[in-house]
Amino acid sequence: MYYPSKYKKHNESLNNLINIFNNTAKKLGSEIKMCSYEKENYKNDGEILYQKTNEKIYYDFEKRHNHYPTCKQFVFKTLGQFERKIEKTDTKLSIQACTDESCFIIAWHEDYKKEEKRFIKSSTENGAGESSAKRFTSDFLEIKYKNIEIFYKILLKAFREQSFNKNSFNIDSDTNKCEYLGCSNSLSENVYSFSIRHFNGKKYCYYCQQKIQKESP
Repeated sequence: MYYPSKYKKHNESLNNLINIFNNTAKKLGSEIKMCSYEKENYKNDGEILYQKTNEKIYYDFEKRHNHYPTCKQFVFKTLGQFERKIEKTDTKLSIQACTDESCFIIAWHEDYKKEEKRFIKSSTENGAGESSAKRFTSDFLEIKYKNIEIFYKILLKAFREQSFNKNSFNIDSDTNKCEYLGCSNSLSENVYSFSIRHFNGKKYCYYCQQKIQKESP
């Protein structure tokens, strides 16, 4: 890590993301589980397990302290990653959280590998900087923490179809359709998020939510 003083905040941020993800995963079937390591292994930050087959992939995590203060404010058009991380066979995914931890960006290493290496100087805490190989991809996706079920469904698709690349971003077009019998209303982002949290992972439109609450004893 180029900023050792921020290591504690990095770990706290990662644990926060994992807790939110795993709590949501329980509501969606618990087929995916996200883990981190108690001790630094200098290879990756943790693993994502597909519990149905016990297949796992490893990921790199970073909490950004500059250039990405909050949602929709990542200042670059491409997302960079060091070649030394991309070339690790088992590390397939990069995750970067914004400073206020309201959103995070994901990019698959398979998509990075399609791009040319570039040598750009990166800042370090001691001020010396480091020039090492990096790659940059435009195939990244921003996800809000409150909509983390999207991340779950992307991972589920990636494992099921072995598509550890941008194709996994194309989750079902019916993702935001009401699941109540006989209803196919589209859900706004806020209604969708509320329903997932309060109706045990189910997707109900506002009107069906009201109906269900009235029918409940």
